Amino acid sequence: MRIRRSLIAVLVTSLTAVSWGAFAPPARAVNVPQDTVVSDNPADWTPWVNNGRVYALVTMGNTMYVGGTFTDVQEPNAATYPRHYLFAFDLTTGAISKTFKPALDGEVHSLATDGTNLFVGGTFSTVNGSSHPRLVALDASGAVVSGFNASITTGSEVDDLTLADGLLFVAGAFTGVNGSSRSGLAAVDPGTGALASGVNVPFTGLHNNGVSHVAKIDVTPDGSILVAVGNFTTVGGQPREQMALLNISNQTASLSSWSTSRFVMQCSAKFDTYIRDVDIDPTGTYVAVSTTGAFNGGVNANTLCDTTSRWELNKTGSGQNPTWVDYAGGDTTWSVTVTGAAIYVGGHFRWYNNPYRGDHVGPGTIKRRAIAALDPINGMPLAWNPGRSPGEGVFIMISTPDGLWVGDDTNTIANEFHPRLAFFPLAGGHAVVQNTPATLPGQLYTLPSGACPGVDPAVLYRVNAGGPSLSSADCGPDWADDSGSSSPYHNTGSSTATYNPVPTIDSTVPVTTPGAVFSSERYDPAASPEMQWNFSVPAGTHVEARLYLSDRCFCTSTVGSRVFDVQIDGTTVLDNWDANAAVGHNVGTMRAFNVTSDGSVTITFLHQVENPTIDAIEIINKDVTPIEPGPQTWIAHRTFDGTTAGPRVQQSSSIDWSRARGAFYANGSIYYGWDDGKMYRRKVKTTGFGSATVVSTNGLSPTYFPIPSVTGMFLSDGRLYYTVRGDDRLYYRYFELDANGVGAVTFVADGPGTGFDWGSVRGITLAGGDLYLARADGTLWSAGWTPGLEHGSPVSGSLHLIDNDPSQMWASRGMYVRN
Repeated sequence: MRIRRSLIAVLVTSLTAVSWGAFAPPARAVNVPQDTVVSDNPADWTPWVNNGRVYALVTMGNTMYVGGTFTDVQEPNAATYPRHYLFAFDLTTGAISKTFKPALDGEVHSLATDGTNLFVGGTFSTVNGSSHPRLVALDASGAVVSGFNASITTGSEVDDLTLADGLLFVAGAFTGVNGSSRSGLAAVDPGTGALASGVNVPFTGLHNNGVSHVAKIDVTPDGSILVAVGNFTTVGGQPREQMALLNISNQTASLSSWSTSRFVMQCSAKFDTYIRDVDIDPTGTYVAVSTTGAFNGGVNANTLCDTTSRWELNKTGSGQNPTWVDYAGGDTTWSVTVTGAAIYVGGHFRWYNNPYRGDHVGPGTIKRRAIAALDPINGMPLAWNPGRSPGEGVFIMISTPDGLWVGDDTNTIANEFHPRLAFFPLAGGHAVVQNTPATLPGQLYTLPSGACPGVDPAVLYRVNAGGPSLSSADCGPDWADDSGSSSPYHNTGSSTATYNPVPTIDSTVPVTTPGAVFSSERYDPAASPEMQWNFSVPAGTHVEARLYLSDRCFCTSTVGSRVFDVQIDGTTVLDNWDANAAVGHNVGTMRAFNVTSDGSVTITFLHQVENPTIDAIEIINKDVTPIEPGPQTWIAHRTFDGTTAGPRVQQSSSIDWSRARGAFYANGSIYYGWDDGKMYRRKVKTTGFGSATVVSTNGLSPTYFPIPSVTGMFLSDGRLYYTVRGDDRLYYRYFELDANGVGAVTFVADGPGTGFDWGSVRGITLAGGDLYLARADGTLWSAGWTPGLEHGSPVSGSLHLIDNDPSQMWASRGMYVRN
């Protein structure tokens, strides 16, 4: 949550005394689909709302109706008009209606219209001097529609209204409507106000404190599904925590089998419900959900506090999970609105793409000040970034054929004075930058892999302790397999263990060392004999012994739980070594020691507390000059139709492309990783490339995104897929072309043991719907690719060899297809 918490704490602590709607964002009208993102420059002619909050917006004809907690409004730099909780203005000129002046004695939380009448919900008791508790229908003049007789007979407020299936659906904190029992949700005839007998699904129970209520509802465009969120745990007698779907048909409603347990987990205990808003996309495919809750562990804790997430509506059954989640890093998103081109969010957040830290900037963080547009495909922030004064939040956003309306509680948006109401026109906006998938036949490009003039004589030994062989990332030898019980280097009696990829590798580890060395270890369970390694090295040779160390076991995650000594040739080099104390748990590190060999380098591990462990060992000859790959200033291309490649054409370049670490082509530019741990973009020209532009990874170190070890990458459906040297997994993270943003969270699209051998990839691309990948041995392979909303995946059993002609030099630093 934002810095100024005291007011929120007071409000929530007093929840039993004041209604939820006093600080909740009420409903909107149905959103108009839009193909582009709106301008970031708001219109200057919109009315000023001088106090309170704007909670509700709806258009009827050429008039905009505004509801909230305000008491006076004005046209810009003109006279002020008293308007309590509700007013209207002209959508073309911004002129405030001088005749629409209904008198309400309480707040307006929601508005809806059937094109003739205006339906108003809130906390009021009287309208124009007559009793109309919480719900009323008005005509265009502001007069009460006498034929509409519906009211909340037991309850404190109406929080949301929507029209669907010939009914007016009413949500809020109530247990009685028109004298009949209805808990949290009801439906009435929009002409008469008569209660719909077929809609009687009670919402009961308390997620946390307060009163049971339905806070927000939305209905699919075809009127078949209603999504409801709020402070409840049971719907229609079935468990549903904070979120439920109803099936609607023929003016009846029944509970859908769709359910999720993701909102069972508590965020901050001070919120009765931490879901703040929902909105269904214009096609009825998915619903976006925004939350508050105070940061509670983020992605690592599997919570949905302070997030925006996407949920598919065409699924059924229990155990539903979001398609994606974007984390605000500890601040609330109050309002969410889906237009098709974008998911607009507003609140008092400071960032998005911030899953690792609460109330601070974490790895990957993208700054967005209290208002943002997210990509519906992956949830990443788009380039649109007007900013606003945070206040408490944006409480309502609606789209119209001309743009996006925003209602909030502050005076400044896009660095302009627009008190509590602003309009962003479609004119001056932009189409979201999207990738056009490559087709075949096309031109297949490969970047040079980096030639080694020979094997580096400086590297005498490399052993992946307890694990399989790992490919070298430099001119040195591969890391030797040590997964079996016998080894030419260590004595008997030790054991092995394997782990998932280490989350953190510190700066002591060379960038060319594969992170997979920390996914295995050899440990010594017995004190006698102690684990010992012996490496034959000619006497008098000056060597550097590199020990790769970590503590990965959950059983020894605290300081002092695993302590041991290390001796080299009888001299103690690590005394009472405790990885948890030195670098922390689940952190890969390296310690190097200079030794003059007496004919062998002997490394001994001695017990102190628990068992000694080692992840990898490297012995470097300091008496010879190391060999490093030379510059490769060229790029190759050939025609390719998926099965046959034309002659290889080598084109000179001023860029040493052997330093690249994976590449893909999109929208006229090549995007690529570099050995310095950064990503870059260059425009592709007829005869070469434009200047390099940094693609910001927003503080993602190689621990989170190991760019120096990447061996290939491709883009598909807003996701950047990549392979890592020596790691048999296909990874992906979100990637946003519109804002050149890199997702903070690492995902696995395909794991080890599936036959694809991702660790040997040396260049990979997606073209014509299939994967094409080169291996370290120079061969070219293809595999089928199945796209997916959550992520794509290779087709099992589809891998087959295309070419093993060594003259084609398929192994590369990057591979991509241009059409």
